[in-house]
Amino acid sequence: MQLRKLKVVTPSAHKINPIIRPMTDDDIDDVLDIVNNWSRNLFFEEINNPFSYNFVLASNNIIVGYLNFWVVPDGIELNNIAIHENYRGKGYGKLLLQFLIECGKVFKSEKIFLEVKEDNLIAQKLYKKYGFKEIYIRKNYYSDNKDAIVMERNLYEISKN
Repeated sequence: MQLRKLKVVTPSAHKINPIIRPMTDDDIDDVLDIVNNWSRNLFFEEINNPFSYNFVLASNNIIVGYLNFWVVPDGIELNNIAIHENYRGKGYGKLLLQFLIECGKVFKSEKIFLEVKEDNLIAQKLYKKYGFKEIYIRKNYYSDNKDAIVMERNLYEISKN
């Protein structure tokens, strides 16, 4: 696939010139500092899964964000997008989300799907800003019995405008 060949993406509009690059086994420890609800083995599985795409966002050689998605027949499923707590509120989440949307276009996907915890209002606001719409609720989906809001973005309708 085209993204497997991707080496480095440098969003030039961002002031501190972070890079988005494919995640490697060497990045797992740094990513575990960001995503603490996944295990080391799960990261190895995801890196080796042919449907899974894993990227890190680094600034000044420090990994500050992580993105994991699957390319499936009906679109892209966002499994995880996370920014290290020390770097939140600086626009890194927006960069990863914009990158995800561009990946959807590269794969010619019509839709991107995601789930967000009902009380994660900051993420919900960001997703809505980028054209995601709520489509249904998964009751008691998370281990703490919180609901998951399932959202989608239709890439074809947005790119037509």
